[in-house]
Amino acid sequence: MKNCLLIIFSVVLAVTLCGCWDNIEIDDVASVLAIGVDLADDDKMNFTIQIVVPRLLQQKGYEKNATITYSATGRTFQEALEKIQATSSREISVGHIQLVVLGCAFAKKGIFDIVDYAERSHEFRVQASVVVAKNITAKTILETSSILEIFPSVHIMKTIKNKSHIGMTRNVSFLDMINELNNEGRHLVLPTIESKVTNKPKYVKDLRINGFALFQNEKLICFVTDSNAIQGYLWVIDDIKDGILFVSSPDNPEEFISLDTLRSKTKTDVNLVDNEFVLSVKVREEGNISEQQSTSNFTTPDMITYLENAKSNSIKNKIKDIFVVSQKVYQLDIFGFGDIVSKKYPKKWKEIKSEWDEIFSNSPTQIEVYSKIRRSGQIQQPTQTQ
Repeated sequence: MKNCLLIIFSVVLAVTLCGCWDNIEIDDVASVLAIGVDLADDDKMNFTIQIVVPRLLQQKGYEKNATITYSATGRTFQEALEKIQATSSREISVGHIQLVVLGCAFAKKGIFDIVDYAERSHEFRVQASVVVAKNITAKTILETSSILEIFPSVHIMKTIKNKSHIGMTRNVSFLDMINELNNEGRHLVLPTIESKVTNKPKYVKDLRINGFALFQNEKLICFVTDSNAIQGYLWVIDDIKDGILFVSSPDNPEEFISLDTLRSKTKTDVNLVDNEFVLSVKVREEGNISEQQSTSNFTTPDMITYLENAKSNSIKNKIKDIFVVSQKVYQLDIFGFGDIVSKKYPKKWKEIKSEWDEIFSNSPTQIEVYSKIRRSGQIQQPTQTQ
């Protein structure tokens, strides 16, 4: 009996584990690290990819970038990709993508095409970071070199993550972008990248991650570059992990005190009061004194209270700045208050969702910020100069 079962089990394994019919050897694969999309003539798309050059990685002491870029124009991504494939000796693979760069003109026309392509592809890596190119083409960005990294796209991706960690931008994956596009109660916001030089940038250090790109549905509407509004947005969506705020010294307005953030938590809510929606933002934050330009002692109870209030007011003002941009200037709910309404008041949401941006722009806000100073570093009082 046991022998019969063993024979049957062996036959089943032989049938089911017959190998991968579509297996491709790794030596035949061209791994794509980054994709850039620009708008070409006749509303076609110019598709640029950055590919790893494996033989360069094998050279000892090699210090230059081990990548090459290919570009092609097509009516669809598949058409452009097939044109590139026709010039490559290896099978192009998009399973290791680190970065997706959307050209400004393409984003203004609408980004649906690349979203549809990525969602249908079983291989496309949706964890890749997404950024919008401002006043520069995506192709130019992918053609820049890196001094610090052997892969330029990885350098850009790491820069986005670093700036996100210190509260200067947000890191948005392709999957995050898809989810926000599918959210009826929130408009998409992506980080932007631009050139710091007037001529063509040669290295990644000639680029900078600066500001946000605001979308209405799938189309780019505007750019936000004000640093206070940018940080205000990050505070509202609870995406502040670390960062520094500067407040004036009470002794001398021209001297500043640096206050870092160790941890924070933001809660957003919407309440229906007298048939009017009230938007609520509550921030709880704590950190330390990280630097001061004055020799005064700021660890006394009165001074700690002063710093906590000053920090709270600074955060609150930044939040007010982004609300002015979103409510009064562009009338776009970029925070997700509509999503809260859809879950908290589902019947009401069905009636008003087509008018939500207008309702949002006229809704009053309640902003509360509570800051706590925990420590002053390794000293209490600074060195007294003679």
